[in-house]
This record gives sequence, C-alpha cells and structure tokens, in this order.
Amino acid sequence: MQQSFYDWKLKKQEPLAYKLSKKNTAVTYDNSMADFHNAVHLNIQFVGTSTKKVGNSLIRIEGPGCMISAPWEPHKTAFSDSGSLLFMSVMDPEKLADALPGCEEKLHTFLLLPPEPRHALVRKYIPQDYFLSMMYGIYSKELI
Repeated sequence: MQQSFYDWKLKKQEPLAYKLSKKNTAVTYDNSMADFHNAVHLNIQFVGTSTKKVGNSLIRIEGPGCMISAPWEPHKTAFSDSGSLLFMSVMDPEKLADALPGCEEKLHTFLLLPPEPRHALVRKYIPQDYFLSMMYGIYSKELI
C-alpha cells in the first residue's frame, strides 16, 4: 500500500493549523490510509477514550491526554469508544523548534523516540489536570 502525503499548506506566515471537534457518540474511522504530512501533529483529547495508530504502535488515550506524532510517522485514529472533545493541531517542525530557543535538540531527540516511550513521557510529565485547566480557560465547564 503506497502512503499518500497530506499537505496542510503550512507557510512561514501560517505555521499552524488546528481544529476543535466534538462528537457525542462513538465514531469508528474506517479509512485504511493513515494521515502523513511534514508536520508535528498534536492531538489533545479532553473527553473520551480513543486509540491512535502512530506508525505500527497503538497509543491509547483515556480522558484528558494527548498524542504527538513526528513529521515522518503515518498516524490515524483507530476508534473512539465514546463521545469525545478533541483539539487537533499540526505545526511546522522548523517553526516549532524556533519557538523553543535552546530546546531544539531536546525536541528533535523527543520526536526520534518510538511512539510508546514518547507517549509514556507525555503521560508521566503532563498531568491530566493541565489539559482540563487549559480547556476550562478556553470553554465553559458545561461544554466539557
């Protein structure tokens, strides 16, 4: 199966694309092709449980949590067990590195990790309360 490349059309002036989606019921993604693009992909799931396929790894996200894929990794959402509130973003990797002065090498090293250890670090160092407080700052608690 040949992998297709999705072009988010990120530019120097617009190095970020994002979308907020709310699903009230379980959603199954039957698309056999994984998303692939030259960008860092960050999904923040505020509500619900889902499984993301990143490369050949399955990453389960329960409740507040996130998924980060490297620019070279095919990825897709395998399923969402229940309704969900998801913030999806894609970032130009060079612009992201520029926004983190002095941390470019750490970011690159982090992205080079295989998906499971990378997401174990995310779960260890970014508490669920952080995602919820971020969401409360943007939306009312009624939405969540």
